[in-house]
Amino acid sequence: MVGGRLNSLESKATLNQEAIVILNDQVDNLEIRTTVNEEAITNLSLRTDNLEIRTTINEEAITNLSLRTDYLETIVLPVVYGSFSSTETQPIPADNSGIIMSYDTTDIAQGCSITALNKSITVNATGVYRILFSIQADRTDNGANTGSFFAFPLIDGNIVPNSATQMLLTKTEQVVMTVEFILSLLAGQNISIKCYSATSGQRAIAYVSNGNHPAVPSIILTLNRIG
Repeated sequence: MVGGRLNSLESKATLNQEAIVILNDQVDNLEIRTTVNEEAITNLSLRTDNLEIRTTINEEAITNLSLRTDYLETIVLPVVYGSFSSTETQPIPADNSGIIMSYDTTDIAQGCSITALNKSITVNATGVYRILFSIQADRTDNGANTGSFFAFPLIDGNIVPNSATQMLLTKTEQVVMTVEFILSLLAGQNISIKCYSATSGQRAIAYVSNGNHPAVPSIILTLNRIG
């Protein structure tokens, strides 16, 4: 009986030792898991740092976007355009004074308009403008066979340098003078077209409409802001 109990005690001791080994293994695993958790915490911290960096970058991107939006708002050009014409025939006198062409019709306009005396167009915004005019002209003088006239733009009544165009006419023909300019204008300035002739008989002629064609203006002037 004593021998049997001893054997049983040895068996329990062996089991306890195995349990201790298992416990040690579990402790080791716990340490490993703790180490893993510490690494996870470290990785989490790195990710948090990355998140903070990304957040900072996003804030900078938002700031840059705001700056670009502000810049975009500053470079949006005021819209200015117009088309003006005259239904009246306008003689071009043969004297030193010439004639400033007049307008009686606004075909379309935004940010510009015919002035009170109908002799010029005023713009509401400073900028660079493309300006084009065309004059339908003929000659009525029965004297000389040929004549001519000049046309050029004025800004606030002042001649634009290097801007005149000359057109030659005979008694048997009609011509259309078409000229385009790129001019800088300040808000409130006026643009007009002056014609001058050294010979008599020239005129900017207009025709009324009929069933086959619309009216023919003596002058058409268009402008639009391009910068």
